[in-house]
Amino acid sequence: MKKAFVHNIIFRIVWPAFYGAMIYPIILMVFDSIGQLTENYFNQEMWVCILLSYLFFEAVRLEIGMLEKIERLQQKVWAWVGVQLLSSLFLSIVLISGAISIYFIEFVGYSFGTFDTELITFNVIFGVTALLYNMTYFGMYFLNARNEVLLSRETTLRKNLELQIQAFNNDINPKFLYSCLETLITLLYKKGRESEKFVFHLSSIYRYILNNKHNELSPLEAELNSVEDLIYLFNCRHNERITFKNSVKKETSDSHLVTGTLSVLIEDIINNTIISEHQPLKITCEYDEDENYLILKSRINDKLMIDESTRKRSDRLQEAYSYFTSQPFFKVKAHEESFVKVPVIAV
Repeated sequence: MKKAFVHNIIFRIVWPAFYGAMIYPIILMVFDSIGQLTENYFNQEMWVCILLSYLFFEAVRLEIGMLEKIERLQQKVWAWVGVQLLSSLFLSIVLISGAISIYFIEFVGYSFGTFDTELITFNVIFGVTALLYNMTYFGMYFLNARNEVLLSRETTLRKNLELQIQAFNNDINPKFLYSCLETLITLLYKKGRESEKFVFHLSSIYRYILNNKHNELSPLEAELNSVEDLIYLFNCRHNERITFKNSVKKETSDSHLVTGTLSVLIEDIINNTIISEHQPLKITCEYDEDENYLILKSRINDKLMIDESTRKRSDRLQEAYSYFTSQPFFKVKAHEESFVKVPVIAV
């Protein structure tokens, strides 16, 4: 929350002086002594008004600062407003009564009880001031709070829109499409029937992408099904050297992931791992029910040159998950194995 105006140093220095000089003519009008203004405006009584203003505003500011620190009170808005108004009025009466009494008895030479009219006048003026001061404070406080909520909402909407655009751009991956088309051309020359299967799986992947491009989350089961098509396409390029083992139980299929999660992560693993006849790639997908994580495991056999495009798309997923869950999304390498732990989102 933005710092309240009452704590601004410029306001604390300038406003009490201006306010004290402003209420001095009002007090003279009450006592029908407005003619004193023409004699000497900057006399002793005007300085008393200014000093009282400084004393009043600083005391109420400290009182407001103390109440701001009581979080339980701020959770009950009307209780907070009522307590602050009453305490400000009480503080004003005690402070002004004491200061006026000291002034008239010690400096003017009045005896106690002979300045009741002046005492009531000052208390009424500063009592009204306390009410106006608090009304201004609460008005600006709640207006600022409302503006922050609206700003936060607009920021969230903007970020969600950016994530949706990024997710769509990530799914329609030109590099992946070109690679598939190259594989398809090769199959057309060598294996006509295999090319038909390839086209079927490729169309399944893009059908899934297009059907879910407006969905932020997709069921876990749908994500796992899309992976089967993806693995088939990569195996056509790598001569069946990629194995995907799905150990996720059926009862977890009602859980959700950010759309395209598994496709992006598996593509990142495949594109950045050395795959050969003697070094096939095995990816295992497991579900940790205790921590509610989906875990992708593969043996560490990294390429020297990292595919930056797939790695960046993988990294963006971490940002996407931060909007839906407080559980961290992280990657770990240990015991010659690479682990990607993805928080499963319950909807």
